[in-house]
Amino acid sequence: DKKSLAILYSLIGIYYMHRGRPLDAITYSEIGFGQSQNIQDIELMAPIARGLCISYVAVGEFRKTIDVAPKIIDLLENTQRESDFFGAPFNTYSSLCAYYGLSLAMLGNFDKGTVYFEKGLRIISAINHLASLGVAEMTYGLSFVAKGDGINAIKHFQKSIRHSEEGRTLLISGVTWSGLGSGYYYLGDLEAARKHMEKGLDITTHGGSEWWISFHYLYLSKIHFDLGDPENSRSFIEEALKLSQKNSEKHLEGASWIWLGRILGKTDPSQSDKAEECILKGIKMLDEMDIKPWCSEGYLCLGELYADTGKREKALENLKKAEGMFQEMGMDYWLARTQEVMRRL
Repeated sequence: DKKSLAILYSLIGIYYMHRGRPLDAITYSEIGFGQSQNIQDIELMAPIARGLCISYVAVGEFRKTIDVAPKIIDLLENTQRESDFFGAPFNTYSSLCAYYGLSLAMLGNFDKGTVYFEKGLRIISAINHLASLGVAEMTYGLSFVAKGDGINAIKHFQKSIRHSEEGRTLLISGVTWSGLGSGYYYLGDLEAARKHMEKGLDITTHGGSEWWISFHYLYLSKIHFDLGDPENSRSFIEEALKLSQKNSEKHLEGASWIWLGRILGKTDPSQSDKAEECILKGIKMLDEMDIKPWCSEGYLCLGELYADTGKREKALENLKKAEGMFQEMGMDYWLARTQEVMRRL
């Protein structure tokens, strides 16, 4: 029974994703999706593609999401089946639009990502399916976290929390609460950021899912550093690094290397060489994955490190590179931070 077997492979993939084994999740999901393509049955292809894209997002393989999602989105539009659930607990079309939109954002194409977020929301808002609205708004919020846009991040995470609570969907609420915390971080409200981030981590820890768990520790590290608590900041970033490596979240590992380097450079001048090594390692990982928003943050951190250690030419080279990337992607928060460091030079 090839049809049932394809479904089973996909379900095993989703299980592994939530257990912090995304590479196994991808292996099983890809087998299931391949079998559904051989059968050419939209009833299989659509929901299995959704599970496969979740697995790709989990490990930061956003380029692979872009290979899969738009084909199934087009298929659903052409057959006018955008409103179908295909037996899944979430609307397939809106979920695929959300994962595609987030993947575009993480690769630096925020404007095109917004188009797909809005397409998915139009369909699911008409149906008013609360669980699907919660997922769509949560994912939309993550795209604004990648951009450094705290106002819009908070707006979408608050909507996600409201929809999830009304629909009694707790699966995603840990990431949503922490996402809300990251939004407050970008607005400079550090106490609100810490409170919401801690709540998100607590929900995630007790819920048993390890999906993007290192995300919570990464932002707790940033928050505690700005609160003037470098000791806890370093402890959190080391935990983020450990968990991202354990769970094969290379995008979050790259971001964690960069932030560890920044902490070392700011707190211990004697470790400037180690700080440079960490930041360069993070940039290399993110560059290989084409994750431009976080990669550009790496160039800012590297330029700031060189500025702090008196290497003016190297500082300007990296800061100008970061400035150009932020301007191109419309990342105004990070652009302002870059230009502030450049003014100090």
